[in-house]
Amino acid sequence: MSTKYRMSLLERSTIYSGATRAWISAPSIVSPGEKFNIRISLLRIDGNLDVDFEGILLVKNNNGIKNIPNKLTFTKEDRGSILLEDCMVDEENIFTFEVCPGTGTFPTGKCNPIMAKKNFPFKLYWGDIHVHSVHGKCGTPYLPKTPDFGYWYAKEVMGHDFCAITDHANALTEKSWKETKEAFKRWDEPGIFVPILAFETDYDGEDGGHFNIYFESDIGEYKDFRICSGGTLKSVFEHAKKYGGLAICHHSGRSICGRDFEKSFFGGLEVEPVMEIYSQWGSSEEYASSRPIIEGRHPKESHYYRYALANGYPLGVVGGSDSHTTTPGGQVVMAYPQWGGKNMFHTGGVTAVYATELTRKGIFDAIRNRRCYAASLDKILVWIEAEGKPMGSIVETDRAIIDITIACTYAPITEVVIVKNGIVAAKYGDFGSKEGFNADRTIFRLNWEDADFKDESCYYVRVTQFDGDMAWSSPIWIKSAK
Repeated sequence: MSTKYRMSLLERSTIYSGATRAWISAPSIVSPGEKFNIRISLLRIDGNLDVDFEGILLVKNNNGIKNIPNKLTFTKEDRGSILLEDCMVDEENIFTFEVCPGTGTFPTGKCNPIMAKKNFPFKLYWGDIHVHSVHGKCGTPYLPKTPDFGYWYAKEVMGHDFCAITDHANALTEKSWKETKEAFKRWDEPGIFVPILAFETDYDGEDGGHFNIYFESDIGEYKDFRICSGGTLKSVFEHAKKYGGLAICHHSGRSICGRDFEKSFFGGLEVEPVMEIYSQWGSSEEYASSRPIIEGRHPKESHYYRYALANGYPLGVVGGSDSHTTTPGGQVVMAYPQWGGKNMFHTGGVTAVYATELTRKGIFDAIRNRRCYAASLDKILVWIEAEGKPMGSIVETDRAIIDITIACTYAPITEVVIVKNGIVAAKYGDFGSKEGFNADRTIFRLNWEDADFKDESCYYVRVTQFDGDMAWSSPIWIKSAK
């Protein structure tokens, strides 16, 4: 038989190139009676927007969100994305809905959980703070796009609230840095969408590894911190402090430019309140992660977050995609020519911040106070508190009781892990206690008490939902009041 084969028309029709996922992005926290908007974007299997989609999507399992029609009509003029305005809920609860096609199989999707609660002290804002553009020259010449594209994708496709373009300092020029600043100014809409001026330092010492520096205003300059250019970890922290910025390390678990916390030192809460625990490179929480670091997972435990927490680094956590396709959130996979064009198989990460206002000041205040957490793409709702104080706080009390609320997008929640001082203290879900879950395991609520609490400990929570997406809270530090 000939090795050549000609596909039939029927076989060709099964190679689907249209939208597969309806990405539905709503605010995570609202007040009953408050009006809000919901973004629905139709993404192809490669993560890019299907700008040619025409058709009807049906709304189902809406458990109380008003002003959402039963049918959503997309035309070519919509270019794959619509905004549902003036949505509202009447009572306290956790709300969601799904969409499915009127005919056929795709696209389909589910809204992130919306928690309606009276007098909640914060809003929950989402964004990707680790995105590369064409200015970064990251070895993928046909994939990166302009900073303007990145901000547009974050706001108009993903429905995010903030975004940082973080190009490599060694590739930036005065011209490209000026263009980065100009794009930052064009997209600056406090209360609607907040860009963050930033760059990647390229520091390559094992004591520090790669850091991004973030500026709270448009006043800030990039600098190459590679060792060959005279860079040190101390100078990274000093540069961030000079401009009132933040220095945040990432992919510490990589053997290439990963941070060894045993050899490193803490930059101080003013400059280094958090680390990036997850990106498309994988999770730096622990070596034995279900989303392990790719391209050289470091075997030494001192390269991971749990070691850092247990050894004098009071760090909260954030997430970022490290997207080299300029698509915040990491829906679009990366491919490196030096890997033979293979795709990276992890989705990107995002950061969630509990803030009082959608401004850079509000976002930086939340991160500095570690009132933030990381998620691997999906907007999983995570809230932990102790004695009425949120994640990131230092609490003095006689008993260590953590109040946990989690709501996932794609149920069931398969696992909730409580980590104390870098060691797992409790497990709930498929491989632990069934306490705390609602009937369909979309929601987990628990007042968990550490029966072994003695003097001083820190606690954080990790959650995994059915499709493997995860979220990590920043810790709470509890000291004995005795």
